[in-house]
Order: sequence, then structure tokens, then C-alpha cells
Amino acid sequence: MKKIALKILGLALAVTAVAACKKDETPSNADISGQWHLVSSDKIDIESEGIDVYIDFRAAGDFELYQMIGEGRYRLKYGRYAVTGTQVSGTYSGDIPWGSSYEAAVDGNTLILTAANASGEVCTYEKETIPAEVISGAVEFRSSGEGASAGGWL
Repeated sequence: MKKIALKILGLALAVTAVAACKKDETPSNADISGQWHLVSSDKIDIESEGIDVYIDFRAAGDFELYQMIGEGRYRLKYGRYAVTGTQVSGTYSGDIPWGSSYEAAVDGNTLILTAANASGEVCTYEKETIPAEVISGAVEFRSSGEGASAGGWL
């Protein structure tokens, strides 16, 4: 009986030791703060479509999005965003939600946003300061209540 009790105690100690060594699997919030430039999409050829996007995710939870589609000027959209684990969601001014939430992955100077909607679009951004001429030449765009932009770039 003593042998069985010792084996059970040893097994319990081994299980406890393994559980204590297991890493905490709760993901920390992805740090997406900073200025980013869209460099690719797996669904759209951004160069041939004339798409250029810059986004500034500020640490306080607000963002500015500078978007040019085709010829013309950049359009400025702004709003709030939140990060929960690796999920990013947000709203434009006027509480208009983005077209999707996104799974965010940051690797050094690269940000990958994967749309959580049916498109599953994967957009890659590189950390880059938004050029002054983009900021100064942008026209503020007020959402009409139709939701987010056409692409997976928010």
C-alpha cells in the first residue's frame, strides 16, 4: 500500500512540475502602434490598381488612414481602434465600423493584417514615416454610413 501511495505522490508531483513549466498561453496585445505603409495584398495588385495607403496607429487608440485609389489626392479617414490579444477592430469617425476585424502579426518592421471576414485578405505593411506631402495634401473623407473601405486595408 505504501508503494502505491508513493507512486501516486510521485505522479502527482510530476504532473504539477510539468504544469508549472507550461508557458502562459494567453497572448499579449499585439503592438501595432506606429506609422505603416501598405506594400502588398494577396487579393489586389495594389501597384496596377494605383492603391497607396498609409496608416498611423497611435498608442492612445486612435488612428489616421491616408488612402489613395487611382489618381487624385489622398483621402484622410480617422477613428479609434482596439487590440485584444492579436485581434484588431475599429471604427471610423461617426462610430462607423471597419468592414472587418483583423488578425495582427508584427515582426520587426513588418505588420501583417489578415481580415477576419469572408475575404480573408492578407495585407502587408512596412513601418514607414508618412510623408509630409501626403499629410498636407490629404482631403478629409467623412464616411457615409456604408461601412469600411472596399479593400482589406481598413
